[in-house]
Amino acid sequence: MGRTLKNIAVVILAALIPLVSSFAAPPIKLTVAPFDGRASNVQVLGPVSSTQFWVLANTRYSSPPKCELFVSDGTDLGTHKLVDVVSDGTCGPITTSRVFDGKTFYFGMERLNSTGISEGVELQTVTETSATQSVISPGLVGSNPDSFVLYMGTVYFAATESMYGREVWHSRGTIDSTKLYKEFRTGSSGSNPSDLTVYNNRIYLSADDGKVGQELWVLNTDVPTAFLVKDLAVGLAGSSPTSFFEYGGLLFFSANVSGRNLYANIGEGVINTTALFKDILIAGSTAPSNFSRAKSSSSSLTKMHFLADTVDTTGTYSWAIWRSDGTAAATTQVATVSGHPKYVGTLTGGDVFVFQHVRSTGAPQCQIVAPANPTLCSSYGTGSNGPCFFPCYYPTIINGSLYYTEYGTADYRLARFDITGIPTKSIVMDPMMFNEARGFNSTLFIAHEPLYGSDYSVTDRECPLGSGDKKFPGACGCTAPDTDTDHDGTPDCKDGCSADPNKVAPGGCGCGVADKDTDGDGTPDCKDLCPADPVKVASGICGCGVSDVDSDKDDTADCKEECDTDPNKTAPGACGCGALDTDTDRDGVADCKDGCSTDASKTAPGACGCGNADKDTDADKTPDCLDRCPNDATKSIAGSCGCGFPDTDSDGDGDPECLDPCNADPNKKTPGVCGCGVPDTDRDKDGILDCKDGCPDNKAKTLPGVCGCAVADVDSDRDGVMDCIDGCVGDSSKSSSGSCGCGVADTDTDKDGIADCIDLCPSDSSKAAPGYCGCGKAEHDMDGDQLPDCLDGCPAQADKKEPGVCGCALTDVDSDKDGTADCIDACPANPAKSKSSGQCGCSVEEIFSDSDSVPDCLDGCPKDPGKIQPGACGCGVQDVDTNGDGAPDCLQTDSMKRPPTAPLITFARKVVIIGLPSNVGGKGQVNTVSFRFKSSVKGKDKWGKLTKVRTRANFLKVKLPNGALGVEASYVLTAFRQQSPSSATVYREAP
Repeated sequence: MGRTLKNIAVVILAALIPLVSSFAAPPIKLTVAPFDGRASNVQVLGPVSSTQFWVLANTRYSSPPKCELFVSDGTDLGTHKLVDVVSDGTCGPITTSRVFDGKTFYFGMERLNSTGISEGVELQTVTETSATQSVISPGLVGSNPDSFVLYMGTVYFAATESMYGREVWHSRGTIDSTKLYKEFRTGSSGSNPSDLTVYNNRIYLSADDGKVGQELWVLNTDVPTAFLVKDLAVGLAGSSPTSFFEYGGLLFFSANVSGRNLYANIGEGVINTTALFKDILIAGSTAPSNFSRAKSSSSSLTKMHFLADTVDTTGTYSWAIWRSDGTAAATTQVATVSGHPKYVGTLTGGDVFVFQHVRSTGAPQCQIVAPANPTLCSSYGTGSNGPCFFPCYYPTIINGSLYYTEYGTADYRLARFDITGIPTKSIVMDPMMFNEARGFNSTLFIAHEPLYGSDYSVTDRECPLGSGDKKFPGACGCTAPDTDTDHDGTPDCKDGCSADPNKVAPGGCGCGVADKDTDGDGTPDCKDLCPADPVKVASGICGCGVSDVDSDKDDTADCKEECDTDPNKTAPGACGCGALDTDTDRDGVADCKDGCSTDASKTAPGACGCGNADKDTDADKTPDCLDRCPNDATKSIAGSCGCGFPDTDSDGDGDPECLDPCNADPNKKTPGVCGCGVPDTDRDKDGILDCKDGCPDNKAKTLPGVCGCAVADVDSDRDGVMDCIDGCVGDSSKSSSGSCGCGVADTDTDKDGIADCIDLCPSDSSKAAPGYCGCGKAEHDMDGDQLPDCLDGCPAQADKKEPGVCGCALTDVDSDKDGTADCIDACPANPAKSKSSGQCGCSVEEIFSDSDSVPDCLDGCPKDPGKIQPGACGCGVQDVDTNGDGAPDCLQTDSMKRPPTAPLITFARKVVIIGLPSNVGGKGQVNTVSFRFKSSVKGKDKWGKLTKVRTRANFLKVKLPNGALGVEASYVLTAFRQQSPSSATVYREAP
């Protein structure tokens, strides 16, 4: 598809370039509007097949706007809608981490309803036909799910919930299946899991259990448990491992142990297999992150790349790209890049890296860096909006192409960037120009126009070129920009409050202040002194939110009294509003609360009734008037054992202890043979009760012996080890199989710890198999090229296995395809030269047009065999002075009446040389040279001041001003009291 787009672009540009030359001004230059908000209108979810990916977009062709899912192949015509994700609102930014299980995407996202109110960041599960949100923590913040990983059909991720804090959750795509996986740290603090990664069929993560700090852990998914892999930084702070990445059988990550560095883990998470992989503090480099896999232009092997910040020996701060083949020795820097980038990955075409620079203000910038081809971008234009440095949001690489969000004419759109020969950008989808039936139609190509020396966009357009910088009328027409200063979806030309994103008209409160009427009383909050009270616009007696009503007409407002319906009371008193506080028996308790209102000694009847004291002699909480045992605190009736003795039945067998000899055994009332608590049973019927039998279930045994009660103690091979624990029954020399099995001795001739029966090199202690070099020879690989030295013709060179023409140290490259390797080719870039560069050098062919033995590259008059310099008369005319007056015949008096030969303009380093081939010579000669420089200001030509210089030399050297595009020059001659006409005016562009 990328090749097809490129071919279409070439055809369109070839057809349009002749048309461009006829314009009075260049085509409309590609510009990008400044960013003043969050760019979430278009976001790539990720690939769903080898040719397609899914995209989320907030579209505006419906009202209100809604968030929809699209499928795309990277072109506008190959992009179409699948399903609504939020039918009555929009999508906010999505999490960087997300997974796809073949039919469903899992990720975190903020949904905004039709009024713009956030529903918090929660788990989203999206298929091509449905979209579901699982709310873990309701509210404006949400659970912020992140760090998604797919394992055995279940998605695991980190999320926050108020009761558990941030912990590991799991889901199978439905609301019911979304649950807490395990609370690894009890309480609301949570274990703060992050960087969940599948490695060696387990899930590794960074977590804090509250004891060892943030460290490397591994999950056991069979049961919800986790195990510490290694405590790298001892103490509560922890090493904070991040950026997990599996490559070459190792799990790489960044950890802070006396400075952040590169660590690796191998195997099943055993403690001694996690260690520092390489100390990359070379000239101060540290903090590895943003790992990826890619092939370089010099190798077909896929290698690991990552980013690390660096400070060189001069103290200059920058970032470095590192490359590794999985060994510490071959982990080296590739290139550096300025600024503070977020590394994205590599594009198709070899060593072409993409960075995102996040700035403190304005849109983040994407930068393309090609260390192996520094002129890749500079050859096709420069500048802050050049083809290799441009504003971008949410960069992601799919199948070697960069996709990102940029600000278009009136909103954000999805763009694509490729390097397939020249840097090329195309617009994949623009929600502002979407037609639901067809798709998107705004394809844009970047072309390099030599006539103007800049990059311009070429596209179908509805607005004429002279109407401004718009291709389509948009909301404001062709002549007015569709600027939306406040990014509220309404362009300034139709927005009465263009700097207020919440208003399009001043309303009651003016621009910048919302016309909010919180209480719905018709008075906006900006003028309402009680904005939350629909009945008031001023506080009154009771204040906002409280009515100034006097319900009982006692001249006290309800808000100032507690008995607002009782005209006799303003406070409840003892009996409450509406009741008198009478105390008949004068005991200090009002009748309304006194259960014995005529008994001054009681306020409640108690057990014995009003007028009778509730005396309890034995303090057993049963008054004497009801107690049959008034002097026994444990009883109120006599029971089986009588007053003074408890009727306790400890074993619950129905007999109290006073009558039960086995009062702790519910099955016995007498001790029997085995005593209380032990039944008198004989399960194996061998005549010995179980309480006296060591094997109560085996009639043949009364003691377990070596093999236990269920197995007989038999020794078949008579080696003193019973068969039940003998690993080699029948072999009297072994009791376990060992390395060689029963019946074979575990002999180890070379003492290497491997028995001869499985050792393919039994006499070589350093090998267990012949390998490439055979037994007795070490498998050394000095250059790390995965070919052992015994088979490697260049054992010290990783990129060569045979010496070739140039030897091991040099590659046998033949750049010009002339059959001579560069190492012995005098002109490696010119197939016509290989032995020597000749007089003209490697890049110039040696042509002798006038056969005068001086090649054209050095001959000032290549078509005049009599001259190699123009001299006074120029090529083709001899400098003859017939009368010997010091002036050649070609410049004698009659020639002064004709315009002299036009000046010759050449450029050297930062200077321009104006040559004057017409020169009469002698002391009477004066040349007056006139010249001016041309520059460009905002796309328009600007000429400098005309300067005149008098000189007797036959050339004039002038400094070339900064920004000058070219120079225009002419001259006149004055000699022997005669002046020639002015020469022709010549203009030449600087190279």
